[in-house]
Amino acid sequence: MNRLPRFTKPVPDGAALALRQAVECVYGDLAKAQRAREARAHWLWKIQQCTENGKVALITWSRDCDMCEGTSRRIVAAKAHIIDLSIEADLEGAEGPTNHWLQKPSDPFESEFRDRAMEAHEDGHRHIIY
Repeated sequence: MNRLPRFTKPVPDGAALALRQAVECVYGDLAKAQRAREARAHWLWKIQQCTENGKVALITWSRDCDMCEGTSRRIVAAKAHIIDLSIEADLEGAEGPTNHWLQKPSDPFESEFRDRAMEAHEDGHRHIIY
């Protein structure tokens, strides 16, 4: 019986090799693809945890180029593709950093708004914005 040396790795068949090359083409490497899959699984789990009566609260924080920032909340259907489309629409119109997270619709929420440039001017240091 012929045995392969211990250091020899199994050679993938053609289909497995083609799949690996396709994944590496999209994600760069398999570890990155695995992280993306795990992040998506966590997102789907979070949607499930925050669902009440088929709805979730999508919280959005954003800051524009004039240093105005605020948080807002929308109640949307608890379907991943609908939430993803809402986030993508926000990102397309964003003028600065934006962040999104989910809550249960019954959780308390208070909308916030700050004009950091105006606050700095009123505080007497209009050349530095905190």
